[in-house]
Amino acid sequence: VGGVDGDSAGNMIITYSTCVVGTTPELRYGRPTGRLASDCTYHVAKLAAADGSTLWTTALPSEASVGTVRVASDGSIYTAGRVSGNATFGSVTLSVSAASGLLLKLDSSGTPVYAKAVASSIGDMDLSSDGSMIAVIGSLSGGLGSFVASLSPATGDVAWQSSMPYLRGVEITDDNA
Repeated sequence: VGGVDGDSAGNMIITYSTCVVGTTPELRYGRPTGRLASDCTYHVAKLAAADGSTLWTTALPSEASVGTVRVASDGSIYTAGRVSGNATFGSVTLSVSAASGLLLKLDSSGTPVYAKAVASSIGDMDLSSDGSMIAVIGSLSGGLGSFVASLSPATGDVAWQSSMPYLRGVEITDDNA
């Protein structure tokens, strides 16, 4: 499991990966177990508040991986990770020439709304409590520096970006700072 958050009804939204070697499934979820032949598929899923049963699962294309997940009060789901090449998320296609950070928005039913490439990687993200801002951290091209950026939840566009020393996480305070 890469990330967990809850919606307003108490359901759990998770990101996770399933990995196989040939046709044999890995015996645990999460990152590959170290075998170089592991082939992983990342998913976003909604688990019922009452009993943890799966309400829906959205499998992502093999070119994408995700981790952190946040849910807005309107049920929109945001997750961040990496993408490379041409990746199709439902009816949304994203083409990148080099591995890039990924911001993916899904609606409350798990249908992709948009996919955006941001810098060369995204390491962590947060969503403001009022849903008006997404903050991400990551590395710039070639791993030569880190950044923190504010993105628009409506479009995924970068509002501002600032170079930083190495960052381990990001959190938006209740007053949107």
